[in-house]
Amino acid sequence: MIACSLAIPATSYGQSPALDKLAPAAPQSNGGWVGGIVPAYLVDLFEPHSFHCPRGRYQDQEIPYRLLRPKGGQRAWPLLVWMHGFGEKGDNNYAQLRHLQMMFDKPTGQLGPPFFCVVMQLPADATGWTDNQAAAAGDDPAAVCLDLVDHLLRTEPIDPERVYLSGLSAGGSACWEMLARRPDLFAAAAPLAGSGYGTDPQRIAPLTHLPVWAFHSRADDSLSPQSVRDTVAALKAAGGSVSLTEIDSGAHDCWTAAFRNHGLLEWLLWQRRGGPNRLVPPGLKPIDWKMVAAGATVLLVVGIAIKQELSRRRRAQ
Repeated sequence: MIACSLAIPATSYGQSPALDKLAPAAPQSNGGWVGGIVPAYLVDLFEPHSFHCPRGRYQDQEIPYRLLRPKGGQRAWPLLVWMHGFGEKGDNNYAQLRHLQMMFDKPTGQLGPPFFCVVMQLPADATGWTDNQAAAAGDDPAAVCLDLVDHLLRTEPIDPERVYLSGLSAGGSACWEMLARRPDLFAAAAPLAGSGYGTDPQRIAPLTHLPVWAFHSRADDSLSPQSVRDTVAALKAAGGSVSLTEIDSGAHDCWTAAFRNHGLLEWLLWQRRGGPNRLVPPGLKPIDWKMVAAGATVLLVVGIAIKQELSRRRRAQ
């Protein structure tokens, strides 16, 4: 878990005024929450901006997004692109931060997270992140988000070899499509509680070189994991570096466990485009229960032997 620094002031840094501008501040918080759904400290932590969409259906519209900026003098930082769920769409530029408290603790005065994080808000009139028929013309929100990422790569000190993609629910489903559209943009991805991407070999071929770690609740009461199971199985058969972790739960929320119990954020930050596709992050090796059992047996035998020797010495005194 990353412990964040004090709130970052909402000031523009190296942005192109033609495409990006500072958005109005969020409404006042009530009892530590904004709108009753987002912790106030998250709203303070992420700068409000709007992206002037250059093309397609949303051309010339101001698309709201939030940007978390790292602190320090490093020349190039990683970037995490976060895709929120369908229930957080709109134009208030704060609802899309819902659930991110699982990734960012309340500020403690320590140094902030060592990466950028951008969270675009799905427009209120959108029916979803992706529309395959309109994608080529940039006419769906996923295409707008990719344009925004390209803009940030041009205007911010971001390492182009360390751009990561993750999201939950509808945003998790969108991750697969965005990876397929721009397979050379991202270093790794983590779709959470979303649908899969089918099993067509031609459709999934662009994904085989990317490390992907998907999560889903085994008994998800909103969306069955079968679709993502099928995609992961097809990717593995095609030689892809992909894994699916199923959380033993009936809730739609698998993302809290992914970040808090499985080290997902650390895993993402460990990846680099073109690097080795490693699915297990440092310090989080799978448990070898045979070795655990063998070690426990040895300790038990040694413990018994020590106890017997101590008893023998006491009797001899």
